[in-house]
Amino acid sequence: MGLKLSNNARSLLSASVTAAETVVRVRAGHGSRFPTLTDPDDWFPLALENELGEIEYLRCIGRSGDALTVRRGQEGSQPLAYTAGDAIELRLTALATQELMGSGGVVLPAASVSAGVLGTA
Repeated sequence: MGLKLSNNARSLLSASVTAAETVVRVRAGHGSRFPTLTDPDDWFPLALENELGEIEYLRCIGRSGDALTVRRGQEGSQPLAYTAGDAIELRLTALATQELMGSGGVVLPAASVSAGVLGTA
């Protein structure tokens, strides 16, 4: 499938992460706010932001409950350490937009529209 999106997918980190960690944890119960990834090619864009306004872009490639498996330092950003309570959210990034345009746009199955989830064909 590829790129997955959902509305209002945001949370706070439940635990601090180093710049090298590839699993980030969101607040308890908040994992369900983010898209379900069922295909090995599924992913969604994330942004981590600390109180200083430093932002790192990530690619989430797996979600199990409140644990998100990610690729760090995407779209020219640098991996940084973040502390519990820093913001994490799904943001439509430049690369995600390019992928949507390259795939011919977004397909909205009726069930996805009612659930507020977008998927690509």
